[in-house]
Amino acid sequence: MDSFINVVGVILGIGFLIFIHELGHFAVAKWYNVKVEKFSIGFGPPIFQFQKGETAYVLGWIPLGGYVAMLNEEGPPAGSPTRFGTQGSARPETQTEAESVANDPRSFPNQTVNARMAIMVAGVLMNILFGLACFAVLYGSGALMTAPAIVGDVLPNTPAYTAGLRSGDEIVAVNAITSDLDFDRMRMVVALSGAGETVKLHVKRPGQDDPLIMNLEPRRVRPGDMTPMIGITSISDLELAEVRLQGKPVPPFLAPAGLIGPATIIQRDPSLAQRDQPFVSGDRIVEVGVPGGPRRVVGTMPEFERILTEFRDRPLELVLEARQADSSDSATPAPRLTVLLPPNRVVDPGLRLTAGPVTAVRGGGPADLAGIQPGDRIIAVSTTPSNPETADAALSRDFDPLRLSDRMMTAAVQGIPVRLELQRGEQRLEVTARPDLAWSGFRRALAGQRDIDVAALGLSMIIEPIVASVQPNSPADRAGIKPGDVLSGATLRDTSASEGDSKAAPQPIDFTFWESDDQLGPDGFGGFFDMLQTLPEAPFELRVRGRDQPLELTAQPVAGWFTVERGLLFNPLTRRLPAMSPVSAIRRGLEETWQSILNIYATILRMIQGRVSTKALSGPIGIFDVGTRFISQGWVEFLRFLGILSINLAVVNLLPITPLDGGRLLLLLGEKARGRPLPPVLVGLTERVGITLVLLLMVFAIGQDLLRTFWSG
Repeated sequence: MDSFINVVGVILGIGFLIFIHELGHFAVAKWYNVKVEKFSIGFGPPIFQFQKGETAYVLGWIPLGGYVAMLNEEGPPAGSPTRFGTQGSARPETQTEAESVANDPRSFPNQTVNARMAIMVAGVLMNILFGLACFAVLYGSGALMTAPAIVGDVLPNTPAYTAGLRSGDEIVAVNAITSDLDFDRMRMVVALSGAGETVKLHVKRPGQDDPLIMNLEPRRVRPGDMTPMIGITSISDLELAEVRLQGKPVPPFLAPAGLIGPATIIQRDPSLAQRDQPFVSGDRIVEVGVPGGPRRVVGTMPEFERILTEFRDRPLELVLEARQADSSDSATPAPRLTVLLPPNRVVDPGLRLTAGPVTAVRGGGPADLAGIQPGDRIIAVSTTPSNPETADAALSRDFDPLRLSDRMMTAAVQGIPVRLELQRGEQRLEVTARPDLAWSGFRRALAGQRDIDVAALGLSMIIEPIVASVQPNSPADRAGIKPGDVLSGATLRDTSASEGDSKAAPQPIDFTFWESDDQLGPDGFGGFFDMLQTLPEAPFELRVRGRDQPLELTAQPVAGWFTVERGLLFNPLTRRLPAMSPVSAIRRGLEETWQSILNIYATILRMIQGRVSTKALSGPIGIFDVGTRFISQGWVEFLRFLGILSINLAVVNLLPITPLDGGRLLLLLGEKARGRPLPPVLVGLTERVGITLVLLLMVFAIGQDLLRTFWSG
């Protein structure tokens, strides 16, 4: 029922935007006493219509726009050669009737150029004013939430990674923009940067008084990225997320395959005696500790991540403040419960792959200080030294590159340095580095991520999909995989999407490790391996080069190897903006409206330059899909969506293409400059070219919608 209501709400919202646009044309036309013959929302055959006075009001079946048909709208002014069958008005049956229409003082062509321009621009102005009204209401309501410009995850081998940004860093200025800076605005500045252009960040790092200044050159990070980025995500809150699967609410906890036992409630306030779920949406983690040890108060996600990393092999006691149905009484402490969350073992098919080259080094990190460079290959790693200060253990060439991150985290916790042997071109050299958890951060697995992050060491590297060895009696061994085999791809089946619904098919997630032309594919085995740790136990398909059929395997938990991931799902960190006075809200709305207009034109320019992908275009299907997602989040987000969409409609309608309002305005400007109507041949040519361009653009945008909807995987 909620889905149906959301769909109806989006239809009505978009229909209202079309209505106010056409209402602008209609109202100004009436102001100048122009005869309006039809006011239509939608095209095609009418769903219903009625006549009031001289105007027919129509609701059409095709909800892709609307129109106001004025008398002789496309015809010539009085005294010009008469054309029959003009669009938007009744077809004159005789030459006499045609001349009567052309000479009618209420026909559109017989108005002054200024009047016709006012009628044309009125629809655009109505959309701009509505967008402004939406923004002003939001800023005045006190209900608007924004994400602060605080770094969450730092993706490996990205501009942010090489610059040395960390989880928890706060970006306080971007290119001298400091006021009202939030994550979305920062991301927009980055996305609309020009080729070769750098963005200047002022960064406030916890524990440091002076801000850091970093200059980063944005780029498209992963295959499929639509805009340039610097490679960061917004930070998460410690509040557990609201999660829906198949439209039904589920707990914000997805038990991974390697979890050693269930999460259990070990202590609770009496008011929570009837609660049976250890984790509920809206709960907030406030303290964490190991059983029998002291508990630490946590207030930020980086603090929680540090504990998860340090004690990833231990069960943890999480103290949560339960969500209250009535949060208006802030003086009453929230009831608490304590949950025992077991550790999560890594699940592995039993493959050791080949370590590829280092792809990036984090500026100021342990690898950078040790002199490691992109292009180096790690060919040997020291075992735990007998003397922590000297790292005097022997180097081992038989190491699993997928376990390298875990080994570096262990060394960081123990406070010991590590020795690495590197291959740099024809040269071999040894370096000593001291891993540091300050560079670690919990990073969600992403499809399309080729590089793995050896976080505590501060470098990223490639895992080449070439099998170096196979663990005896492992799933890979039983499937017949041999050393030297090349893994070309894999398919995971996300059973979490169908949990609780036996009729829903698991969602496939495809990875391509190796292309047919002996090149690495767009996905990395490391990204596949990371995502494997987040899902419930389920078989997956592994494609091996040279074999006709994929192999089906189920990864098994590995004793003594633990991951930071424990299955908890969190809300993004947001801050509520205080309610503004009406004057301040309107002023802030004006700023938001103007910035939105500039951003849309900048996006079009960057798309023409090839800086922004044309895949970012959305047609009616894509707009509708986005609208349903916004409306499901509540009226605040849906009103923001309508405001942004209204501004988009205004800008698109002002493009200098006939039959859009901007194209017709351009023709009227030409007529005004010339002092008489433009030649009919020129007008007709611009109309034919313009209509062709609009139709091609619409077909392309709908094609992008269909690709995203049916072939996005």
